[in-house]
Amino acid sequence: ISRKEIKKPDEFITTMAKLVAFYREHRQPVLVVSGGIVAIVVIVTLVSWWRSYVENQARKALDMALVIYNAPVAEQAGAGGEGISGITFPTEREKYEKALAKLEEVVEEYGSTASGKLALFYKGNVLYNLGRYDPKFYDEAIETYKRYAYEIRDDSVLWAYNGIGYAYEAKEDFSEAITWYQKILDYPKENPWQQEAYLNIARCYRKKEKPELAVSAYEGYLKNYPTGSKADEVQRLIQELREEIEGGENPNQPPTLPEVEIRERRGGDQ
Repeated sequence: ISRKEIKKPDEFITTMAKLVAFYREHRQPVLVVSGGIVAIVVIVTLVSWWRSYVENQARKALDMALVIYNAPVAEQAGAGGEGISGITFPTEREKYEKALAKLEEVVEEYGSTASGKLALFYKGNVLYNLGRYDPKFYDEAIETYKRYAYEIRDDSVLWAYNGIGYAYEAKEDFSEAITWYQKILDYPKENPWQQEAYLNIARCYRKKEKPELAVSAYEGYLKNYPTGSKADEVQRLIQELREEIEGGENPNQPPTLPEVEIRERRGGDQ
């Protein structure tokens, strides 16, 4: 090392000296900024902790509601179907009414959490099941599923589409049911609900007495899932529908005149 290089000031010492000088000159602003950064870190940490705490509480509340949702009724318990929780209900309707109350509490208190949103979906399921006892619940189920679909931004939106389709089908609004089942087929990602959607659409067309369209839906199933679990049954249904179509009346034929009894007119008749 040359004598000239030895005489050069150490860069680290020089830098530290500059920092110390800067701090002395701007001491108050530096303290304010440092305090602000610390405050931000503390706030972020507290918010993160609070969100985790609330989510944990929401999960516990949802779990309690689902214990009721999955509990057996008396006849199931009598047949050896008693649930893990040991809770049973006299009737299925009573079980679902109790589950509905608990799920509504979760939605009301924790609606912004993941568990709160999931509670909304289960609420739709409960309302659908209660529709068997009072059809007004089908409309409430549809609105609940639609709310869930609006708030969710992932593939579980398909759960809602399927539930809405079933609720409309239960209301015998088969055209609207088909619309929602079709949304599952049109979803940009392949999903396990699509197989059932073909079958649901075909079933609705059969109920609408449109066998040709039902056949088309069944053929869509076979085209996309030739080895599906329902393939053999679908083949049989297609055959039955084709026989029904071939044996049915031709809609282009003129209607048959009804038989009219003609009596011979006699001289005294007016």
